[in-house]
Amino acid sequence: MWDCPAEHCAGFAWRYTSPLLPGETRPQHPIREREFGLFANKFSAELLRRMPNPMAGASLRWTQVDLCLLSALRQHGAEPCVHEPDVVNLRQEHPSWVQQIADSEWVDA
Repeated sequence: MWDCPAEHCAGFAWRYTSPLLPGETRPQHPIREREFGLFANKFSAELLRRMPNPMAGASLRWTQVDLCLLSALRQHGAEPCVHEPDVVNLRQEHPSWVQQIADSEWVDA
C-alpha cells in the first residue's frame, strides 16, 4: 500500500459465516465476505489537504466513525484502492473449521 499511487488505499479482512448442521465439523458451503474499516488505510497528503476535516459536524457514536468517514471520502471521489493484506490480526475468534477450507470451497458474498 505504501508504494501505491492511489490517494486512498484500504485493506480488508475476511468475515466468515456459515452454520454447522448437526454432526458436521465444518460447513458444506462456507461464506466469506470482505470487511472494511479503518484498520488498514492509507490516505495521501493531497487527499488530506483536500479534505482537512471530513467529519466536521458529524454526530455519531464511536462505532460509526469508520462508516461515516469512508462514506465522506467516497462522496468526495476518494474511492479506495483495495489491497489484500499479507497479515491481518483483528483479535477475532474465527471458527476452528476456517483453516480446513480450501480457497476453492468458499462462497464469496
